[in-house]
Amino acid sequence: MPVDFEDRRLQPILEKVEAGVRLSYDDGIAMYRSSDILALGYMANLVRERLHGSTTYFNVNRHINPTDVCVASCRLCAFGKKAKDPKAYTMSLEQVWETAGIGWSEAVTEFHIVGGLHPELTLDWYCQMLRGLKERFPQVHLKAFTMVEVGYLAQRTKISIRETLQRLKDAGVDSLPGGGAETRFFATECAASSATTN
Repeated sequence: MPVDFEDRRLQPILEKVEAGVRLSYDDGIAMYRSSDILALGYMANLVRERLHGSTTYFNVNRHINPTDVCVASCRLCAFGKKAKDPKAYTMSLEQVWETAGIGWSEAVTEFHIVGGLHPELTLDWYCQMLRGLKERFPQVHLKAFTMVEVGYLAQRTKISIRETLQRLKDAGVDSLPGGGAETRFFATECAASSATTN
């Protein structure tokens, strides 16, 4: 049965996906610019089924948001708050570690850690937080910090993004979460400011 995509630019990409042909850079750009989420999901599922059959992989994670205080004012964000907002919060290290333990069981495979761009929390503070989590939960994968957070920490610490990432890795970060809007923001806002620290 032929598939009818809303975004006709994706039709030649579908043909490549069905044939198992590697996609080009231009194909990636076309998919990135497309709002046809159902078509993108359909093609992603074709590849998933080709690689893994009907097997689906899940992880059991717990979200930890150490703070919602943020210096940015992104229009798309409903999470961040200014430091003076009475509803804003910042956890202590002990609170972060306690939060990680709430609802934790052997089944938990990942802590997903993101927060705001806090004007006072330092890279050292976050590294101490990570080391404390690894000490308490050594088997749990730490997926932490968007590239916006990494760029901000690099800028505040006046070191390169590479060095910031290395320090976070050394402290226990196993991987970073991704995000479309964040990546665009990072590319336009953080990259310019981090160039002065390299």
